[in-house]
Amino acid sequence: MLFAGRLEHRQKGVLDLPSIDRILAERGVEVQWTIVGSGPDEETVRQAWTSSRVRFLGTKRQEEVMDIASEHDVFVLPTRWEGVPVALLEAMSVGLVPVVSRVESGVVEILTDGVTGLMPPVGDCAAFADAIAALHANRQQLESMSAAATAYVHAHHDVRERTDAYQALFAQYKRLKRPRFDGPRASPRKKPVLDCALFKPRVGTSQRRTVVPRSTYPSWRSDCARPAMRC
Repeated sequence: MLFAGRLEHRQKGVLDLPSIDRILAERGVEVQWTIVGSGPDEETVRQAWTSSRVRFLGTKRQEEVMDIASEHDVFVLPTRWEGVPVALLEAMSVGLVPVVSRVESGVVEILTDGVTGLMPPVGDCAAFADAIAALHANRQQLESMSAAATAYVHAHHDVRERTDAYQALFAQYKRLKRPRFDGPRASPRKKPVLDCALFKPRVGTSQRRTVVPRSTYPSWRSDCARPAMRC
């Protein structure tokens, strides 16, 4: 069992991992966990998960993560939300079966539940344990889903295939480009003219320069000079 990513609960749900493992232990399902990564909740996870069934490897380089992943069977990600989870695609590319939260953005666009992985509901530790226990009990299903996951990544996310697709798209640029609309544009609004007067205080007074409506000018304080400017 492998988790690789940021050890942060708010998005990645890492504090669910010890709970999932406890449920599996209570059911007698023997598994081993490897946790790769670091983050703000790392110490909290370590304190909550003191079982001998788990090892923490800390931060690793990408090529090291791939080597570690290739030694495992299942990739577990109890995430709350994702874009396109790169760690998920990398794990699938080396044959890991993903057990990942069903989130509408990213994950459901990659996984086919029951074919290329399993998708328990978000935050449902018992459902995660059920999915892992099912794979543990059925090695044939595990190997079938592993092959399907690898085939999916190679077919849809291989860098050479993606490059060819982008080149084909760029080749259609002239045909797909739409002309700009150069119709009439609305004239910019004119700024309203403020009917006011700017008064300068007499020398030796502490009064500040003041802008007042012109209509109040005749009744302005007698210690003010005549307006310097009108607008």
